[in-house]
Amino acid sequence: MKACRLCSVLVVALSIVLFMRNSGPVRAQSTTADWEKAAGAALALDTASVQLTSSPGPGHCWGTGPLGPLSNDGIGTHGFAFSYSNCSVSDYIEFAYKLWLTPSQKQSLDAQLPGWAITDRFSIYMKGRGNATKDKKRVTMQSLLADRFKLSVHFETREMPVFALIPLIPGEPAAKLQPRPDGVPCPAHWVDFPEGIPDTCGIFGGGPGDGRASIGGRGVTMAEIANALTQQGSQIERPILDQTGLTGKYDFVIVFTPPISAEYVRRIGGPTFEDALRDQLGLKMEATTGPVDVLVVDRIEKPTLN
Repeated sequence: MKACRLCSVLVVALSIVLFMRNSGPVRAQSTTADWEKAAGAALALDTASVQLTSSPGPGHCWGTGPLGPLSNDGIGTHGFAFSYSNCSVSDYIEFAYKLWLTPSQKQSLDAQLPGWAITDRFSIYMKGRGNATKDKKRVTMQSLLADRFKLSVHFETREMPVFALIPLIPGEPAAKLQPRPDGVPCPAHWVDFPEGIPDTCGIFGGGPGDGRASIGGRGVTMAEIANALTQQGSQIERPILDQTGLTGKYDFVIVFTPPISAEYVRRIGGPTFEDALRDQLGLKMEATTGPVDVLVVDRIEKPTLN
């Protein structure tokens, strides 16, 4: 299974308990400004098309690459094209602003939108010159949504219940959380990942295997790891914020048994997510409060179609 499909499989397989039920969609850690700055300005488009799907309503949103935030931000660097069909406006907003949403947070986003933005399905095609990372495609989508849908949003930072991600022993991560020395290219340095963990730096991947789930990546920061882990736990009712004090970038992998049912866990055996976090990464979560960026939709209109 390729990395571009794995993370959506994980989210379904893990039966995640939802968090932040009434707070609105959030960015679990304030890193979005960094990725937007790194992505730079939106690309000039040679072609941009927005079409209403002929049969609006629930259906499979599909296209040329993964929309989710865990998936490869380097996909599509060899030429810029974005083509998706049968997606709601909230799907495109989630993509454009790199939101780390559980299904309940998705509902909170939808609650701010008019009915047509939830039930109507749109096909969007964008094509530009040159190469583009996935994050560059995100900021370009932000521009298209503002132009065609008159979308205006802002983020408000609110103090909310969170889980602080901290090391069991300060400064001493466990074996499956390996510092990546500066200048060491991927996949060199630590290559004994299970199948499904991509070799490219800055990408999350993983998937079910032998009844267990895994997620890992190379050359990622602790803030990025905290965001990824937020999507994985058995009882994660709050965003996970990085408070490890660990700087630099890391290679990591965590393997655990998803809590599909008590019988499933008994049959497959451990470890639980929390046990794997402790024993494999040398980390733990502590309940506290912290700053969370909340998305607020200020304006949206039915789009101009072409």
